[in-house]
Amino acid sequence: MEFVDRVLSLQGNGTVNKFSLTCCGDGVDPARITCWILNLLKRGVSDLDLSLSELEYPLPSELFVSKTLGKLKLGQGDGPIFTFDVEDVFLPKLKYLCLDSLVFEEDDVGFAKLLSGCPVLEELVLKGGIFGSHALCLSQPSRGLRSFARIWMRIQRVCQLILRILST
Repeated sequence: MEFVDRVLSLQGNGTVNKFSLTCCGDGVDPARITCWILNLLKRGVSDLDLSLSELEYPLPSELFVSKTLGKLKLGQGDGPIFTFDVEDVFLPKLKYLCLDSLVFEEDDVGFAKLLSGCPVLEELVLKGGIFGSHALCLSQPSRGLRSFARIWMRIQRVCQLILRILST
């Protein structure tokens, strides 16, 4: 954790285009991760990949009102649970969204709010048991949505559904 602190501090206040963080095992401090995310958002990160295994982690609400994010990947298939309340969502530049093993505070309503706040979304990938027993509904997808994939795993079987949406 100290290593990431040092790397971010060495960069000063310069723009960060891409950031990927994978944390696993004991010793992960959610408060520190929140500070890193907020730091990156202030510095205009456009590509963010967060993989935090073995941790229940509440995502900061600022993540869902970023004016610079174009690509966002959250989760990892081996057990993390990200939770968030998507009261306010506006990601005007987000074109790619990958969600892996997320739990929405308001179930499908939270997911619908998230999608409605992504007006230029082109690719959506859902992995893991993201909705539990709830049905997946894309009743009002982004007008630009070109590709949708849902991938889930059961024991040793991998199932994949890919829907490509072509504009006319």
